[in-house]
Parts: sequence; structure tokens; C-alpha cells
Amino acid sequence: MESGLTDDVILLRVNGRELLAPCVGNGKQGSQVVVIRLARWGAKKRPFYRMVVADSRMSRDGRFIEQVGTYNPLTARGEVSLRLERIEHWLRQGARLSDTVNTLVRRERRLASGKSRSAS
Repeated sequence: MESGLTDDVILLRVNGRELLAPCVGNGKQGSQVVVIRLARWGAKKRPFYRMVVADSRMSRDGRFIEQVGTYNPLTARGEVSLRLERIEHWLRQGARLSDTVNTLVRRERRLASGKSRSAS
């Protein structure tokens, strides 16, 4: 690996591969490259979303690193399927949640904690 890395470049490890990616932001703590957001799928007027981990510079429906969930807003309560362990992994790696994904994740965590309390 090159030893001449600057502050405006970070090293990402994805599926055993090492990738160099430029930082978004001012190059200090808090600069983010990876974001967890919704990518739209489905037909016209029939939206269906995949929750994906992606480089923040990629287009909304473009290339992504990993799919971590789905969201179907057309069902009565908005059906959400998440892999919370993978989301936690990416958050530990420094990924950021979009506002909508943050709302969905908090809702699912609240539902999961309510189920575990009622089971006890």
C-alpha cells in the first residue's frame, strides 16, 4: 500500500478488497464517504425501496456496497425488513444514516425492544 496517503483520502475495506476513496467534507473528524440510504426500485407509481450502503458520491439508484434492508411504503404500516447487525457494523465503520433511514431504524429498534420486553 502506498505510504503517501493524504488527509483527503481514506482507505475502505469492502469484501476483502482495499479501496482508496476521497473524503467528503473538510478532511477532519466527521468527514464521511459512506452513507446508508434508500434506493428506489419498483414500477412507476409503485415505489419499493432497498436500504443500501453506498458511497455518498454515487447516484441515488446507482452502485452500492451492500444491501441491508428493504422498505415497502405501500403496505398499511410501511413494511420494513432490516439487517440491524449489518447496519451496526457499518455505523461502527463510520457510515452515516440518511434522515429517512434513521427514522426507519429507530422505529424498528423500538418495535424490537417492545417485543423482547413482552416475551420476558
